[in-house]
Amino acid sequence: MKRIVTFLFGRPYKESKLMTLYYWMADCMYIFASILLLAAAVLTGDVEFWLSFITDLFMFPLMFRVVYGVVTRVNQAIFKS
Repeated sequence: MKRIVTFLFGRPYKESKLMTLYYWMADCMYIFASILLLAAAVLTGDVEFWLSFITDLFMFPLMFRVVYGVVTRVNQAIFKS
């Protein structure tokens, strides 16, 4: 499971406990939201829920990597100087 999370979200920034907490909270929210969207898609059978589920699976990790990478670089620039 840890390999899958690392593949999807990258590696956490271990030098800051707050950044590591944000990383793992986002992972937990992603898994929880994916389970709920899958349940809604299966129970309703609606195409819109299936599209939401597929979009969630691919776009959230991509957007998370971009935002987390930028915030990590800003954090490094501020606290390393």
